[in-house]
Amino acid sequence: MIFYNLIYKIGIKNDHYNYINNWDEGNEKYEEFWEKINALQPFEKNLIYSKFDYNLNKKVSNGYLSKKFGYSEEYIRLKIKSAFSIIDEMFMK
Repeated sequence: MIFYNLIYKIGIKNDHYNYINNWDEGNEKYEEFWEKINALQPFEKNLIYSKFDYNLNKKVSNGYLSKKFGYSEEYIRLKIKSAFSIIDEMFMK
């Protein structure tokens, strides 16, 4: 839960996501991270791309996404958390 914890638990709201922001765009880790995002299920991938920019700054709220996709805010939050858990597992391998 490294990525989820950095974004949600530590309270990084609209600031740069420090773990990613320390990587340059050409950096291997940066590219690997976005490859993991692209490997997610289409809905989770769409949520990540809709909610965050390439430095993982938040663009929109879960409330906005819930209206856009027709799901509850809690469901959106859980799907985003699930997506970051999957990415954590991929990085741990």
